[in-house]
Amino acid sequence: MSHRHIYRMVLTYAFVVTALFGERAWGDDFARFDGGLLTAAARGEGSKERNNLGFAEIGAAPRTLRDSEHALLIVRTDQGNAARVLVSAALRKPAGGGEPTPVVVLERFDTFESPQAKTRLAGGKGTLLFDGFQFDFDSGQVVPDGHGGDVRFRLTGKDGSGLTPAGGAKLYTLEAAPVFPAQANDRPSPGGRVTVGDFRGVYRLYADARWSGDLSIKVNDKGEVSGEFRSDLNGRSYAVRGISGGDSPGRIVFEIAFPRSKQEYEGYLWTSGKGGFSGTLRFLNQTFGFFAIRKGGRFAPEDALADGAGGELEGDAAGKIVLTIDRATEGVSIDGKSQDMKTLKSVIVDRIAADTGSSVLIRVASDVPYSRVREVVESIRSAGVERVRFESR
Repeated sequence: MSHRHIYRMVLTYAFVVTALFGERAWGDDFARFDGGLLTAAARGEGSKERNNLGFAEIGAAPRTLRDSEHALLIVRTDQGNAARVLVSAALRKPAGGGEPTPVVVLERFDTFESPQAKTRLAGGKGTLLFDGFQFDFDSGQVVPDGHGGDVRFRLTGKDGSGLTPAGGAKLYTLEAAPVFPAQANDRPSPGGRVTVGDFRGVYRLYADARWSGDLSIKVNDKGEVSGEFRSDLNGRSYAVRGISGGDSPGRIVFEIAFPRSKQEYEGYLWTSGKGGFSGTLRFLNQTFGFFAIRKGGRFAPEDALADGAGGELEGDAAGKIVLTIDRATEGVSIDGKSQDMKTLKSVIVDRIAADTGSSVLIRVASDVPYSRVREVVESIRSAGVERVRFESR
């Protein structure tokens, strides 16, 4: 495969996963662990308050999130706010050489204002705590003693080595995975006819390369729009109000209310697949463009080429090979039948020999690493198939 084709495949796959699911790093179960779920988890049966979490215990703590290799902690700060934390224990070698130093790594953390735990106060990743360091989750900073630290890391001490709560804060571990509520499955109506409720759903909103975030839209039978927008910039949520329908059933007008300003949006639903909508927004007397992609929706023509050439695939559905990649298994499945990667190329060769007009549709789960996708694509290309496209699962 040429570098040009690999580059195009990288761009296509990255855009599909990012547009439909958000950035992988921030679209997992950790990102969903907020609100009432976070505040209730510390009081739940599976939680355990810890006065000390030893260095070795951090490494041996249960991995309660399915897509994380790190221990999940809950911190109730000295100001009463709630923080979700992924933590690990590590050894850091000094720059000048010598014996490695034990450190605690705050792999990821977000602190939310109580009681709703929806407005993010601070967040970060990759923070190292050396012996004696304290960390204030309310401000998201390493602080000296007496300046509001919520946890302290010690190699030795009267409470033993490890991570301990400080300044009235509380520290909890979870023995079992959080139970997440079922996600809303708001799907648009089938066909090309647009109805008043077709805007219902959760979208990734991108506006003028300045603003982005998750846009949740609800529409009642009268076409009245409500919901919220969670900003990628600061993690805070803002109310959404508006109206859909009117003179055009595919039109939506809504505003996002910020504390001292508002953005006014006007957009039109994409009638083919209803996988998103786009339009203009007014903000501070200026007009900008925006688009919103429905999570789990389709935003490209049904037969768009994976290599970015555009157009539609020729031939009918009889020549289509549906190949599924799932992280749970090392192999793939073709038209629902499990297939070993070692023989994938020969199977594809046999299929296209029977129908020279064959195309391959690759269905990819959002958590599948690109290295596996590339391996599959290279096998398909080497079998002689040029027409490949992707679909999210």
